[in-house]
Amino acid sequence: MTNTIIEMLKTNTGSHPLDSGGAYGRNWECNEKIDFDKQEDVETEIYDKYIDYTINLYAYLKNNLSEDALCKEYNQLECKDWDSDIYGVSESQNEWLENQGFEIKDSFNSYNWDSSLSQVIQGTYLKLWVENYILLQVHQGCDVRGGYTDAKLFLLDDEWLGGENVFWSVELKDGEVISIDNSYDGWNLTIEDLNLWSTDEKLDEYLEKKLKDGQTIKDIIKNINLQITY
Repeated sequence: MTNTIIEMLKTNTGSHPLDSGGAYGRNWECNEKIDFDKQEDVETEIYDKYIDYTINLYAYLKNNLSEDALCKEYNQLECKDWDSDIYGVSESQNEWLENQGFEIKDSFNSYNWDSSLSQVIQGTYLKLWVENYILLQVHQGCDVRGGYTDAKLFLLDDEWLGGENVFWSVELKDGEVISIDNSYDGWNLTIEDLNLWSTDEKLDEYLEKKLKDGQTIKDIIKNINLQITY
């Protein structure tokens, strides 16, 4: 299964004269020499006023997807053209799905919401009896309107892909360790106050209270331990 994901992340989806990848780099070019298993699950950038985070797409997919015999069979099918009504799927592949009895459900593109994933993904959910599947494409270009891989079929543990949930522990230089996550709204990092019944507080607001004149958040952070939760 991981080989299929890596193959998608390294797929050359070409270029287009109107694509700005010539200036900024296309995803497939950036991924060519990456050893994904050696990357952190979550990468952070510490700014003066806040901490930004990005979830590694490879780690996210590896922990949310699997392949059964049907997936492996489908993923070996040739995709000559995207001439079906399903994103990234040929008509002959669509016929294969129909013959197996797959029910086509909703489609999505992660660009359409506040996603923290390192690359955009596009997918269509499917159902076969009690099992849940997804036809997944990875955006490998620069301009989000094009540069997607052919769709690959994966088995899901649930009806939808897992949430982009992260849990961190941050050690401050005074020895205090703070547990934080993005469970409040799925986007902003929050920390629970000492009063367990209080409302969550944004991490950057909490850390700003600890800053002395002239200090930045980077000055008071000693260590960040990051992980994705499922």
